[in-house]
Amino acid sequence: MRFLIIALLLICSISLNLNIRSIFSKRLCNSGISPSICLGSILCDNRVITSDECREVSIHLVNFTSDALTELVPTVDSDLSIRRIHIKLTTPVQLIDYNQLGNEIDGFLLTRPWWYVSKEPYAWHDHSHTSNLIIIDRVQHGIEKPMLFWSLHQYPPQHVCESTPMLLGTLDMSHPGWGSVSEMYHLAQRDLKQGITVIYVSHKNDPLDNTGFITGSDCPHTLNKWECAFLAPTNCSIPTILTNCSVHECVQQVVPSTFYFSLVFDSGTLNATHYSADSKEFKQLLAANKHFIPMIRNETFSQAFTEPDVKFIKPYSDKVKRVSKNNHANNFIRFMLRQSYFYRSTIHKVLHRFYQSNRFTPKADRCVAAHIRRGDRATSFGVQITNMTEYCYKHRHNRGEWEDAVQRYREYNE
Repeated sequence: MRFLIIALLLICSISLNLNIRSIFSKRLCNSGISPSICLGSILCDNRVITSDECREVSIHLVNFTSDALTELVPTVDSDLSIRRIHIKLTTPVQLIDYNQLGNEIDGFLLTRPWWYVSKEPYAWHDHSHTSNLIIIDRVQHGIEKPMLFWSLHQYPPQHVCESTPMLLGTLDMSHPGWGSVSEMYHLAQRDLKQGITVIYVSHKNDPLDNTGFITGSDCPHTLNKWECAFLAPTNCSIPTILTNCSVHECVQQVVPSTFYFSLVFDSGTLNATHYSADSKEFKQLLAANKHFIPMIRNETFSQAFTEPDVKFIKPYSDKVKRVSKNNHANNFIRFMLRQSYFYRSTIHKVLHRFYQSNRFTPKADRCVAAHIRRGDRATSFGVQITNMTEYCYKHRHNRGEWEDAVQRYREYNE
């Protein structure tokens, strides 16, 4: 009787309806590219995925859990024709525990960087017709293997954590900025490929520490403020020499940087030993890096990254961009900057307020964004500076940023 009750509860909590259907999406089906945008000898990923190879799983669930989804669709990760997961929650909106739901979604995404959320419910959102939908999309075909690599590399079994060096970044992102800091961490990963990268951001392990990207009161129970905003980049442990200090700015100062603003430890364990830049052990690690060949299951790192130059289309858009072959930096940064449910909710709330205050309808109105750099572009340094007002007016009939980029490329080479 006990097992029967458990089985009935499982059935009631899991699914009311499940079907798999073909979809038609340029972004998800890799079918939105035109050979005319390929420049010179640069190859493009011109594959067109047929509708029977581009499908959506549609499920009705009372409550979403990662386990429920994988039990219902065991091939959700391995079947590459599944490009979208469409979930409708049948629980009344007012009964949804949004924090628990967010934790479940993050739990599903954590070790699956080839999936990302396109739509999910938030507690602050007051539109009932969209507050019970979860849409999870698969990344572009050309970067699935890199995402698989980072997952296998960054979330290893415990014995691998104990025997693998750790690259640990502690910088806040306020200065010199997200791009510079992320690139430094990527360079450290490039020069020590066997290392597992983790980021730990705090000033003195005070739960109320504020950082450049999060306020301490947003997550007062989390010491590592990085994990307030982003998914944990590894399951390996962070050395206690950092997590136990309590003096002002001790996290960044308790041990010196080894290279590229990263601390290097001999393992991903609580009692790991730190390597100094001039230590014999660290120099041996760097020397071994030249002979280290990362693997993705049975493929070497280079074999797994042999996709041609591929198109990449940003979420929420059908605009096409190219990314070069073996674009390790972009893939690494994409993996590290996967936002948590809390951060996604906060960002969408800001956008929602912006749309309301400016009376924008995102899918109907044309929005204009301006990216204004600092003074490093104020003088020409021998290069002609584009008058953006004149340029935008001249090319106002272009269909989008990619066509603008092609136009600029041609003008530059004339």
